[in-house]
Amino acid sequence: MKRKRKYKKPELIKIELEFKELIRSTTGGGCPSLYRWDGKEFVEENNILPQSERLSFFKRTIRDFYLLQKKPSVRQKSLHFKIKESELEVSYFKKFELWTIEYPRGYNLGVSNLGEPVLFKQPVLPLEAIDNQGEDRLFELSSFNWIAPNTYYSSTPGDVLDLTFENLNGSSLKLIIVDPISLDDLMKKAYAGCCPNIGAQLKESIHVILEGVGEITVVCSRKNFYPEIIDLTPFKEKLKNKSVIKIRLAFTSFHKVCFVGLDATPQIPLKVNRYNLQKAYHTGIGEVTSLLTQEDESYVKLIPGEELDLYFPVPKFSNKNANQEIGYMLLTTGYYLPITKIIRVNNYLASSSYLSAQV
Repeated sequence: MKRKRKYKKPELIKIELEFKELIRSTTGGGCPSLYRWDGKEFVEENNILPQSERLSFFKRTIRDFYLLQKKPSVRQKSLHFKIKESELEVSYFKKFELWTIEYPRGYNLGVSNLGEPVLFKQPVLPLEAIDNQGEDRLFELSSFNWIAPNTYYSSTPGDVLDLTFENLNGSSLKLIIVDPISLDDLMKKAYAGCCPNIGAQLKESIHVILEGVGEITVVCSRKNFYPEIIDLTPFKEKLKNKSVIKIRLAFTSFHKVCFVGLDATPQIPLKVNRYNLQKAYHTGIGEVTSLLTQEDESYVKLIPGEELDLYFPVPKFSNKNANQEIGYMLLTTGYYLPITKIIRVNNYLASSSYLSAQV
């Protein structure tokens, strides 16, 4: 009896090749990426909506406050940004706003874990930073130039750093952590079939534990180095009689931390101006401005390979002076769903979500 020869279905071959190409093209960090116009080209700033990686925020609409690390340039009488989806995920956007924050020269501007613009000036380094093996890693955590740090501490899931700070006087208290998440190794494991659920290791990134006082869980999942500001002011009363403050950072993912510091700069009123979109275009469906200016039930969906072009009016500052700085912050409302369930199809990796039309 003649045996029948088995053939692969053409659509499966196509899906396998597409999925393998998606794995190769991922750059780590997760989440859709924000690009700003720098006067010559679009430059990647960072990823947005990283809070979606927490289990408690799964499929929940969130608000992400991202402070641009460099001033955007004007293009054709507008501030032009791009949102690109190049990761293994599907993003859903409800609204975008651009905020400008006016603050005094000589200060640094950041965004707290509560989504509020905050000032910090000269953060104090810890007295020591002890890792799991009892080694002091302070040298790797002291690079305040987070745009291009010379050195950094690399964590893996389960690592801890025990920090000891001198207690600071002041009406506010902030912990500054400068780090990106690092997923290169994780993605290689996924491609090799060693990691069946990429998202499982990314849900909650860093636990900030104050000895004998309390704990805060912070999502520090930006792709590029970025200052995460954790507001510890609510714990000031419990800390006032302590000569030192002991803080444990417990990592549940891969990180590169170049700076950790404590700051007690008093907060002052900041002038914030808010701007709505002028225009928005989707590479697949065209103009979507009306869908991204109201917080209603509508969403604009991005799948891998698609982009959004966002145009905002150019801000005008009538009272700007030499002692004033301007910060730019993008407020994004939405969420994303990672394509996490990796299965094998004919000895190739594939995603059950991808096979069913990208979630």
